[in-house]
Amino acid sequence: MTAIKQSEFKGDDRHETMIKTIVQTAGFMSNPRQAEYWRGLADCAHPVRVVSAYDIWDANTVKMLNLAVRPAKKECYRVAALLSKITSGRARYTEGQMWASVLGVDHAFNYIADRDVYVDFTVEFALRKDPTREAHIAFQSFDDDTIWDIIQSNGYYGNIYNEVWLKNHR
Repeated sequence: MTAIKQSEFKGDDRHETMIKTIVQTAGFMSNPRQAEYWRGLADCAHPVRVVSAYDIWDANTVKMLNLAVRPAKKECYRVAALLSKITSGRARYTEGQMWASVLGVDHAFNYIADRDVYVDFTVEFALRKDPTREAHIAFQSFDDDTIWDIIQSNGYYGNIYNEVWLKNHR
């Protein structure tokens, strides 16, 4: 995945603020394992460009995807996981953060690899906001096998980055 050039976000410091907050959080950790986790998160965090779903799919496809996924507020992990599954992984599940008023909040959305852009069905269709105007940073995108194994094991959506990190750092 290609990180977006900083010039693309000129005059918008939300991305940088989210990443700096993660770096600062790593510095506050007294537990070495927690500090390692937060440093790793900071290392992989990068600003990304989010486009409208209509820039990727035609109107009928977007309508069908919305009916299947049923985007809802506060259900970004479910929405992103289902969109990945329904598109056979073309819209890869991604965890990161989105700017919410004054800080970054953990969030899930989808990476469209063949276009090197992201879509956010929760923002666009549940919150009814223009996703191109919202600041997002991505940590990592995951394949369907990984996310669904973790979802089935945990019994809930989300927390994929954490689970993969823990598995790789035992």
